[in-house]
Amino acid sequence: MDVRARQIFANTLQRNSGASGVNIYIKPASNGEVRATAENTTDTYVPMRASSFPTGSMAEYKQDIRPHTDSALAIINSATIYDYRLRSEVAQGKDRVRIGLVIGEGYKTPSCVIDGDGVEQYMMNSLSWLAIQEVDEKFERKCRALEVENFALKQRV
Repeated sequence: MDVRARQIFANTLQRNSGASGVNIYIKPASNGEVRATAENTTDTYVPMRASSFPTGSMAEYKQDIRPHTDSALAIINSATIYDYRLRSEVAQGKDRVRIGLVIGEGYKTPSCVIDGDGVEQYMMNSLSWLAIQEVDEKFERKCRALEVENFALKQRV
């Protein structure tokens, strides 16, 4: 039996153990998103918990694949990390200071990580990995240069 409704009010959604599937699919329009918001709102986001949030990353899901050549360090260093409170939490009496990026006029958040009214975590993680590789490469070059300099100084002593 298929059921259609404009809204469903429930406390749980559980897989049908009488069917053969193991996954539950939420299917917004192809240009839509799945959003978790507070009751009776569309813009007061609430946390989601799970054991992990994998991002589909198989080559078959992607096209125009090539190594990123811009400096991840430059992108990261162009950002400002802010302390802030969420208005929805303040309205609930919570006094929790958060740390992160802010999207809006005058705030320094790299455009490449902005996705609508949020930031793209997978891209931020990937940039962090690339930045670590860049720092490691600089460190290795500096170590090699210091080893050569140290060897030359030892030869003069």
